[in-house]
Amino acid sequence: MVLSNKQKDEFGGLRAWHRYGTFLFADYASLTGLFPVDDGDKKFSGLLEKKWVSVIRLQKKVIDLEAKLSETEKEYILGAPTRDKRSPTEWIPRPPEKYTLSGHRASVVRVVFHPVFSLIATCSEDATIKIWDFETGDFEKTLKGHTDCVQDIAFDHTGKLLASCSADMSVKLWDFQTYDCIRTLNGHDHNVSSVAFLPSGDFLVSASRDKTIKLWELSTGYCVKTFTGHREWVRMVRVSPDGSLLASCGNDQTVRVWAVATKECKAELRDHDHVVECVCWANDSVIPHINEGTANGAAALQRQGPFLASGSRDKTIKVWDVSIGVCLFTLSDHDNWIRCLRFHPRGKYLLSVSDDKTMRIWSIAGRRCQKTIEAHNHFVTSLVCRQTYSGVALNNWELRFGERTLGCVQIITVPACLSHVSHFFIRSLSLHIICPRSNRRQHCRMVVGSATGSKVIKRFWDDALLLGRVIKQASVGYEKLPCVRVRVRRDEYNEYLHAFYSKPTDFWALNKQSLAAVGDTVLIRKMESSPLPTVTHRLERIVFQHGCPIDPITKKLEISSMSFLESCPRSVDAKSYVQRRVESISQLLAVVDNEMLPKGEVTHGPRTFLQRLPRHMRRRAMSRNVKRLPRRCRFPAQRLLENAKLRKKSPNRSRRRRPSNLVREYVRRQGKCRWLETHIWHAKRFRMVEAWQFKLALGGFQRSWRATFRDAAKHATMRDVSHMVLLRLSGQEGGLLDGLRRLCSSRLGLTFGAASTLDGSREGSSVLYRADQYPFHCIGPVNFLWQPSSSTGEHCCRRILWLWIHPSVKDELVAELCRVFGLVEVEKREDVTDEKFHSLTEFRMNVQLAGAEDYCSADESGVKLTIMDRMLLRFRLTGPKSTAILDQALNMRKSFERVSQLLNSEQSNWVKSYFSENPRLAECLAQHTEAWTREVFWKNPAELAPRIVLSYLIRNPRLEFTFRKTLPDQNGSQNTNLDSCCSLLDDDNRQLPFSPLWDDGFRAEVLRRKASQREIDKVKQQRIVKTAQTDMSHLESFVPVLLIQRPGSQDENDHLGCGWDLVVPSDWGMEFWLAMQYSTARAVGLDHSRTLAAERGVFHFPEAWHDCPAGQTWNADCCERDLQAYKKRPKNRRLRYDKLKVKYPFEFPWAELNAIWTKTTNDGSYFVLRDREILNSLALFNQPKLDADFEKICSKALVQVKIRCLSRGIVKRYAMICMPSAEDVENEKEVSFDILFDECLSVAAKKRKNHLPEQVAASVETDHAAEDVNSRNVVGFAIDGGYSLSRGCGIGIGLCSYAALQNLISTSVKIHSGLFVLYRNKTTRKYFPAILNIAAADFSL
Repeated sequence: MVLSNKQKDEFGGLRAWHRYGTFLFADYASLTGLFPVDDGDKKFSGLLEKKWVSVIRLQKKVIDLEAKLSETEKEYILGAPTRDKRSPTEWIPRPPEKYTLSGHRASVVRVVFHPVFSLIATCSEDATIKIWDFETGDFEKTLKGHTDCVQDIAFDHTGKLLASCSADMSVKLWDFQTYDCIRTLNGHDHNVSSVAFLPSGDFLVSASRDKTIKLWELSTGYCVKTFTGHREWVRMVRVSPDGSLLASCGNDQTVRVWAVATKECKAELRDHDHVVECVCWANDSVIPHINEGTANGAAALQRQGPFLASGSRDKTIKVWDVSIGVCLFTLSDHDNWIRCLRFHPRGKYLLSVSDDKTMRIWSIAGRRCQKTIEAHNHFVTSLVCRQTYSGVALNNWELRFGERTLGCVQIITVPACLSHVSHFFIRSLSLHIICPRSNRRQHCRMVVGSATGSKVIKRFWDDALLLGRVIKQASVGYEKLPCVRVRVRRDEYNEYLHAFYSKPTDFWALNKQSLAAVGDTVLIRKMESSPLPTVTHRLERIVFQHGCPIDPITKKLEISSMSFLESCPRSVDAKSYVQRRVESISQLLAVVDNEMLPKGEVTHGPRTFLQRLPRHMRRRAMSRNVKRLPRRCRFPAQRLLENAKLRKKSPNRSRRRRPSNLVREYVRRQGKCRWLETHIWHAKRFRMVEAWQFKLALGGFQRSWRATFRDAAKHATMRDVSHMVLLRLSGQEGGLLDGLRRLCSSRLGLTFGAASTLDGSREGSSVLYRADQYPFHCIGPVNFLWQPSSSTGEHCCRRILWLWIHPSVKDELVAELCRVFGLVEVEKREDVTDEKFHSLTEFRMNVQLAGAEDYCSADESGVKLTIMDRMLLRFRLTGPKSTAILDQALNMRKSFERVSQLLNSEQSNWVKSYFSENPRLAECLAQHTEAWTREVFWKNPAELAPRIVLSYLIRNPRLEFTFRKTLPDQNGSQNTNLDSCCSLLDDDNRQLPFSPLWDDGFRAEVLRRKASQREIDKVKQQRIVKTAQTDMSHLESFVPVLLIQRPGSQDENDHLGCGWDLVVPSDWGMEFWLAMQYSTARAVGLDHSRTLAAERGVFHFPEAWHDCPAGQTWNADCCERDLQAYKKRPKNRRLRYDKLKVKYPFEFPWAELNAIWTKTTNDGSYFVLRDREILNSLALFNQPKLDADFEKICSKALVQVKIRCLSRGIVKRYAMICMPSAEDVENEKEVSFDILFDECLSVAAKKRKNHLPEQVAASVETDHAAEDVNSRNVVGFAIDGGYSLSRGCGIGIGLCSYAALQNLISTSVKIHSGLFVLYRNKTTRKYFPAILNIAAADFSL
């Protein structure tokens, strides 16, 4: 640039003035000594005032032009083909663009390169994805499927799959070879904003506006993990190069780093002041440049990363060291929101695009913007780099970025081959220390605390006095109060990285005299009464005025005039500071102890810690219970109590009355009736009754039938059925089947020798009779399960058979088995109830060894019977959500993964040694776990094969307790896309349920290794964060369990009663019971089981089984109880059953009913017909074909029936089922009682004082004068009934005479898929219409 002589004189004077003084010269004469200036010449008058601003602008323009000239010259020299080749790390993009691709109808949101082919994919707000060839710039394909804006797209490493996410709340997977959508992933509840593949290619991660991040398994399409922690919209998620970490950012102004394996949030990075739009992981080539950029003139620290860059709407880019959670440096030059970031593949540069329509290339080592490219004419939203190989030594780097509104993409081609110094922060309550270091201010704080064994630094924030920086001046409120907005930086503790990090907080302070200005460092104090709710502090004083001087030319922070900072130390010794601080606090306490005590509390000498407590806590202190004090006071109080010489406090009344041995008291109180393992839990919530020598839960105090039925039909209920007795038969298969055939009949259906149950893959059920006396002398139903065996038949080895029976038939069945197999009782061990045990686990282990009753055969058959008392427990879950509850409570997949780790580990362990001896167990567990994950979990229990058995090894549920009820996954049993799931449980592809549960030694070993609740709590107390994961591998126990499917009803009740039975070893009852409780299963009692059976039309044992001794005993007790209740009523309040023509009000005359209809003598014998072939024929209202022998005894048969009311009213116990007449069939209405009898007395007749009969009780029991009406003959009696919630009418179950039923079928009318009958309760005066159906044969307990 050429200047004239006049311009040279003026410019020389201004340069000298600017160089030697900045408003520091006293007068104008000092300049005349330096330069020859004529004072009389008016041309220099006021020159400085006029030319100062223009000279500064001119100087800045000169500097900018020189920089651009140097950069252009450098590019020309290095870019010329005749020059030497430049280093690849120096190459950066330069305009013009190669192609401009237009075709989208709305804004382009994201652009990605194909990893193999020369293709790019773009997504837009027009809900489409377009494919382009970037070498030719041609359009290839449009992918349509989304219904809203496509937010993000990503290719897997092979390029065969393309993932896209949209605002329609879905994620789609596209086959890039056929351009077809092969799967849609639904699970997010809001806009899905980002998607990315893991490097392995097996999983996909997505982020959404519903504040969650989900990990999807591509092979199944299931969501395997959900990351929660963000408080606002999650904008972007990116996977680290090694695939172990995820980085996410969102509207909550944070960047979070997650561990993929554990879902743990490793770091929460807070320093941005606005929404964080994008994140980008740094590759290995970036590490040396970041170390160089954070050296600050000193030797570079060798940081290993990982490193992360984040861009925000606050127009800044921050580079983080994730390993320590610290921001290394900040890049700020953009003028608008930053949309996307990418590291240069060679690692030297960082590229960014923004809404200011530019792309900037940043030098990482220099931490400055090296080049700016005007990329688009509108907002730039996307940027990506790709390396393509052509030849051996030639590489090409391409960059792409999408424009916000023009709907186009530009491709700029680059020619071929393209920690900070660690600070020791000392934190305090409100102390800021200014330390000069590299001409930059650093704020340090100190925390006064104690270093304990837990290595936790406690901080106590106090807003009374704060030090901060003024960022804004404003007039607040209607009164226009002058205020300043002060930003205070306070430290927060990161639980995962175990370090403190700065967090800014803004306060409004009153600035009455307007002393503070923007940039000043001020001290503010909290006001007792604030004039406005938002203004809480007032300005105390200004610590540093103009705390942030900015050079007008270089735009950098300078501190040149603060010479007093040289005396400030660069660091502070924390130990000496804390010691001096403690001394000063001790002196203050000594003064307070003796001079400022409340009235009447003067002490001699310093007070103790307990004496300093407020008055409302004195009573807590005198209790000597440290847990009653606040947490901050417990440690010093504990030390004080340990050193104090206090008299031992006498125990309270409940402590004095507490038994010395709780286990012995627990055993003693079970002398009359045994307790289940869940008895203590039930006793607090249920009405307990004594039945069959057990203490059982009858019904909840607050749970009604309507609520429990709703859960059984829509959710899930659970009941402890461990009172069922388990018998174990062992011997040769042929010998066992020969003996058991004498106790049952093939007419009942599948028996013990059925092929479906003989191999142990399914549980069976049948009815047992006395040997060779079918169909008379019924014993009761039985559920049986064979030990799995791959070989069955005559040459099979010894087999084991489990029989579950009701406790009421135990003695009779054991005696019958002993007679059939010729068994004799083996001498038992001595009773162990008087021994001293230290825990219930030890007691139960000894009970298992001593409590089993063994019976062995006297001959050489080798059959052995064992009563497995208290060895196995059984829980019953009912409802469509029972599968989801079991999945959440047991967590089969996680348990199997842990077992697989033990089996594959090099170290020897007891699980590995046991599985080596039983190689089929591992294969069984693997296939059953896969079946549960892929098929069972997604189906309703009633849709599975009936009574299948699944085997699992479950990790101790107590190790995973959260002590908070959580609803199970609601997606189970509702998935309709199951075509791709292969059936793993069909007859052709099933794995026998081999389980260690059959092994007594394995169950004993698991019980011996069981960790107590105290040991588990002790490990959990060591956690700093309550929700953090704790290593409990040394406390692990793997419990063998069996899951048995229950099909439920097969009629119109929509599979009511379906579910699962869970079989677990003893002493593990509470662990599994509580796990299912926290999974929201509702506990029910015996009343619910009976009512649900009546709702399903099933005959509950033993109440509804009138042909077996257990049922006869139960009904005799019920009839006697009803009769005694009737007799307790006053005579004038009793019903006159003789006037109502009710012959048997409190009993069931089954034998007499059969004798009347068959016109034979009554010998008192009868049986219930359970022949499936005959019942199926009767259900179709056909006359069954009977054998000659069986036809003779059918005259004594009773048939189980179901009744459904056609009008108002319900069926009650002892109700009479009657045959209708022809007129009744035509009317289908109630039949008046007065029509049938000439003389009828009202039940509510007036009192006749002088004519009260004395034989009322006799007439109640039996009144042979009362005869049945011939036109309404009784065909049977109802044994139970009530109102059905599923059908909305009255229902009941009962027994009818076989002969009467045949007559009814031939004469009655069939309506509504049943027979039209009449029923009459014993207390009513009318006959009501009803429909009668044959009950299905269901023999399961």
